[in-house]
Amino acid sequence: MIKKIRISGVRCIKNAILEPSEKLNIISGANGSGKTSILESINIISGMKHFKSGKIIDSINHNMGYLQITADALSMNKSSYIPIAISRKNSCKKPEIKIKGVATSMVSNLATIMPVQKITANTFQFLESSSKFRRGLLDWGMFHVKHSSFFPLWQQLQKAVNQRNIALKKIISSKQINEIFPWDFLIEKISLQIDLLRQAYFDELAPIFYDVMNNLCGYGYNLKISYFCGWDNKRKLMEELQNSITKDINQGYTSCGAHKADILFEIENIKGRKKASCVLSRGEMKLTVCAFKIAQSILFNSKTSRKCIFLLDDLPAELDKNNIDKVINSLITLDSQVFVTSIEAKDVTKTVSSSVAAKVFVVKKGNVQLT
Repeated sequence: MIKKIRISGVRCIKNAILEPSEKLNIISGANGSGKTSILESINIISGMKHFKSGKIIDSINHNMGYLQITADALSMNKSSYIPIAISRKNSCKKPEIKIKGVATSMVSNLATIMPVQKITANTFQFLESSSKFRRGLLDWGMFHVKHSSFFPLWQQLQKAVNQRNIALKKIISSKQINEIFPWDFLIEKISLQIDLLRQAYFDELAPIFYDVMNNLCGYGYNLKISYFCGWDNKRKLMEELQNSITKDINQGYTSCGAHKADILFEIENIKGRKKASCVLSRGEMKLTVCAFKIAQSILFNSKTSRKCIFLLDDLPAELDKNNIDKVINSLITLDSQVFVTSIEAKDVTKTVSSSVAAKVFVVKKGNVQLT
């Protein structure tokens, strides 16, 4: 949870200080006023990146040439608020990060302190896009729920896959294929460990997701989710890696392993299963992803006794008023800190009970005021 956040040089916001509500925060203003820049600032200081490009440098105000975001965030043991900061200059290749005034190079340290879930206008694309995005959904939970077990393995896997890919691109003759095998053994070893952790997490998450989905979505389809480990689990991964060597050399990358895991969203009927993205509307897909992220937040809370911060940008995109109300009230029920953008604040305030502790911030041409 954030007690105070100071923003300088983030897109059109030159300087702003917000002391948000512990519950609901409405960021209102006209298009292009800077509403999303506030959410983006929270996203950046939580260890994430630019909403669209994924590059922090794209968030820097062109005239100022730098950005700086500081916040007082609730500590992991919830005993106090700790100061965290991130800054980046156009002239520097990497951001400067400080936690309690001490410099660190690990962006993941920020993510550990501030678990953030975001819902944007393009959230529905998680079901349409490549497995990379759905794997990101899964690994958000792995990072925050099984951090000490998962994160070191994930880092090792990235390095091993990168090294195998480099070796693949250097192969000229069949004699050089032997250079790949040491990486195959390492990728198999790490992938099997990651698979066990992911499967255990998914097994806990799935029933929570179905409960949330039934309450939130109600679109009448029999939607099923399943976990894909990244290779044919009826065969040994080593066998898969060695059988795919010719294809991998031609493509220049490793085609199987835990780095290719996925969550399958499918509609089940008497004829079998079909990709949910081929059946559901964009609004229904967005609600499905919302249900998944809410389920992750519930599981996160049950395992750590901590709360997520939710960022909702352009929630009305693809959703009607009834479904907007459902999403917002579901998040309020979680007792999470919520930040939501809206052109008119009343479009949000009228959906929630007057007893909910809410603050409304109005943004005009990059200037932020509490109403």
